[in-house]
Amino acid sequence: MHGLEKPPTRPDFPATPDMSAVMAASQLVTGHLAGAMSSLLVVVGLRCGIFAALAASGPTSSTDLAHRCGLDERHLREWLAAMTQAGYLRTDPSGSRFSLDPALAGLLTDQRSPMDLTPGYRLFHAMAGMVEPVAAALRGTGRVAPDAYPDEFYVAMEAMSAGWLNGLLVQAWLPGIDGLVDRLSAGGRMADIGCGGGVAMVALARAFPKCEIVGFDRHGPNVRRARAAARSAGVAGRVRVVEGDAVRELSGPYDLITAFSVLHDVAEPVALLRRARQALADDGVLLVLESAADPAPGGGGNPFATILYATSVLYCLPTSRNDGGGSGTLGLPGERLRRLGLDAGFTSVTPLPTMNPFNELHYLRA
Repeated sequence: MHGLEKPPTRPDFPATPDMSAVMAASQLVTGHLAGAMSSLLVVVGLRCGIFAALAASGPTSSTDLAHRCGLDERHLREWLAAMTQAGYLRTDPSGSRFSLDPALAGLLTDQRSPMDLTPGYRLFHAMAGMVEPVAAALRGTGRVAPDAYPDEFYVAMEAMSAGWLNGLLVQAWLPGIDGLVDRLSAGGRMADIGCGGGVAMVALARAFPKCEIVGFDRHGPNVRRARAAARSAGVAGRVRVVEGDAVRELSGPYDLITAFSVLHDVAEPVALLRRARQALADDGVLLVLESAADPAPGGGGNPFATILYATSVLYCLPTSRNDGGGSGTLGLPGERLRRLGLDAGFTSVTPLPTMNPFNELHYLRA
């Protein structure tokens, strides 16, 4: 009978596959599925304040935790079980009291720390809704403009770098550039290309009260958030935010220009580098933060590279190609950045330690 006919065997698929290889592959796939599902549950936990409550309370029951957080106990009990299976939580021998590993608490509950990873979960949640537009771009039947992404995406992106910018920019990165801190302390002008919500500008304005700072961003909601951040920090008198393309709007002279995780997103990185070079004062500095990129993507098994490539597929590449470019998140490894910088007229391109595994940092001298 037709319903009992065996499907034709694919010529490229063995009739008797190596079951050990199949099992290994299934573990890979189920591990990724479990991670994706757990990531959504982490977002739920963050929004409901569960991780913070667990970190503050120590081992606690679902009933006490529900009371503390104002949550439905039955639903919370299921979340606790899921997070325990995912390895985020521990239980006592009776299985009735739950606790958060102190090491995980440092990654999930301290938003001021450079080690805070909670924005990554929020970023995953925001990008999940962009699957169909990105698939259309991949099929060549659509484009993805930056304003197609929800504001939550940009807030999460900003939060991803906030720990580095608040904890390392003034404290470690700038002191690594000979003479720059003294120069800025005496006063001067700075510009931040792709300023987002203004985290770097506020940090710089607070550290160097004699300096004026101009930020540039093409995304209107980012500009409004940056202006609000400057007002909230009491530095709006020295911080100006321009909605527009820095290639057209940037004019100097500036003692320091920063471009944090933005150069790979622009259609013509050399044009932006040339513009920055022209806008710098004598012996001025361009500070560029880019993703830590391996020119050869092979090998596999690197979670940092996996996250960066996924971000490139889901955001950086489609939005930059919308403007006719397309470096992608990992399109500017240090050697390529060095070549582009020298082509743009800079005299030197020097690496600096970033103290995190996601990024590379270089400063370019005019």
